Amino acid sequence: MQDLTAAMIPALHDHPGKVIIAVDDMTSLTPTLIAFWLAVFDAAQVIGCASQKKAGLAKLWWKMTEIEIPPLAPEATRQIVQTYITR
Repeated sequence: MQDLTAAMIPALHDHPGKVIIAVDDMTSLTPTLIAFWLAVFDAAQVIGCASQKKAGLAKLWWKMTEIEIPPLAPEATRQIVQTYITR
């Protein structure tokens, strides 16, 4: 983890402009990853999804704006996957 942090954080800071990072599932994050993600938040705009928010990650969730989004209907999910496969 230290190697990943040492490589990513300086690269994000060196990039001109703000980097956007999309994370498909932040539900399984652990408290040991908080420092890494807080450093990423300082250098990039992060968009993430979580089906539930663990209490031990309150410091991380506090830094994010929460937008409630209802689950997709199965047909909508299928359409997204089919479009992705086609492209």
